[in-house]
Amino acid sequence: MKILLSSIVKFLILVLLTSAACAQITFQKTFSKQQIGGFWSSAVSVQTFDGGYAVIAATGFVAPDWPNVFLLKTDENGTAQWTLDFGDTMQNIPLRLQQTSDSGLIISGMTARVEYNSGFQLLLSKVTSSGQLAWSKYYTQGGVSESPGYWVEQTRDGGFIVTGEAGTADSACGPWTRRIYLLKTNSEGSFEWAKTFSASINALGYCVQQTSDNGYIITGVIGNSYTDDDIALIKTDSAGTLEWAKRIGGSSCDEGYCVRQTSDLGYLVTGYTKSFDSIDFKGFLLKTDASGSIQSFKTFEAGAEENGTDIELTSDGGYMIAGTRADTFAHGFIIKFDSVENLQCSKSLSGIPSSVFSSIHSTNDGGFILSGMGGEGIGGDGGIILVKTDDQGNTTCDMIHDATILLDEPYTDSSTFEEYSVNFTAYDWSVSVQQILVHQSSACVATNTSEEEEINQSLQIFPNPASDFISVKFESRPQKILLLSGE
Repeated sequence: MKILLSSIVKFLILVLLTSAACAQITFQKTFSKQQIGGFWSSAVSVQTFDGGYAVIAATGFVAPDWPNVFLLKTDENGTAQWTLDFGDTMQNIPLRLQQTSDSGLIISGMTARVEYNSGFQLLLSKVTSSGQLAWSKYYTQGGVSESPGYWVEQTRDGGFIVTGEAGTADSACGPWTRRIYLLKTNSEGSFEWAKTFSASINALGYCVQQTSDNGYIITGVIGNSYTDDDIALIKTDSAGTLEWAKRIGGSSCDEGYCVRQTSDLGYLVTGYTKSFDSIDFKGFLLKTDASGSIQSFKTFEAGAEENGTDIELTSDGGYMIAGTRADTFAHGFIIKFDSVENLQCSKSLSGIPSSVFSSIHSTNDGGFILSGMGGEGIGGDGGIILVKTDDQGNTTCDMIHDATILLDEPYTDSSTFEEYSVNFTAYDWSVSVQQILVHQSSACVATNTSEEEEINQSLQIFPNPASDFISVKFESRPQKILLLSGE
């Protein structure tokens, strides 16, 4: 509004800005195939740059309908936009997904190759933002070997880093030697280098992250049997050269599923342990310093047989873990810690039967996107779960607030790893591509769309015209006032 002071004096323009209140979108969705076959393997999701979501899973599981790689793209409300299904006549299973800097997607997993005694080899596929397959490759050490790729991330130079399990044997009957591998490619998937790590016993890598110094941190498992497996934590430089390695464990089975670097340059690991309960698994949160030395090790319970599968750093400096707990049926759960690993809240998904959470990521609105498997599709086959929460982990329906117990546990670590240089050969993978129809349903109707609320302000300005001073009276205080000068 323009207020006239005099013809020779600058005037002021008072601009009232209305405020907008935006509600966070929340939903619980399930997706199933519109024919027998269903989805299986862990469904993993990411938020895409357009505000929507992408999810991977495997389709089919019985010959001749061997599993293929399945990719689903949704909008911000979880509504399906397009699908992509690709593979060949062998078993092809996607395991991890990440958005790339060019708005595309990178997928890692494993593909069975008969020429390598049906061992599963690393699969790496690049998809464009519009759902077109840009390239797909598989990587092998040759001979009797296998090398599934459990985790992939884009590196700062535009290439990709993968970790998994590198197995070799003299024959398909074994005995097998299994090591954690770290494999680097360029942006087109061409092989650059690979390293394997072991401690004279079997080991595999579940998760890798590029660190602030451009090196890499890996977590996984090391051990010769189900009863003495321990958590593996390995730090390398940017070329994959070993800097330090830790074997962390108790009296029984312990496995690390996900690792994240923290703001103090230390590391967080989640997974499961059986070292403190002879009957049930427990989830855990492990915090180390920058050298991998243990600072705290906490176990948590949210029912029975919990495991943490993924961890996300939150905007308030805390951590959110996604995982699964088992009572009569499995339930996906989330658990929130503050910046000093104190429990803040935990919640379980109750509206979808036999649910499993495999991944969690922060979203643009401060909430979280979770994905996994559960429910029933056509013919009783499993479906994909996609759950969007607000910043407190709520979806407004079918979330149980669990009484979670945390215990500080004594743990030990040792450094016993050795590094090996290995060579992989990359081959272009010829696949058939198709789109398949999915049936989508809301587990509960609770989707809030973004809204803008206009706040009407009643105001009085006096005197007008004015000489030297004016008074402005508001019915309620405005959010913002801009004073602009002019002639």
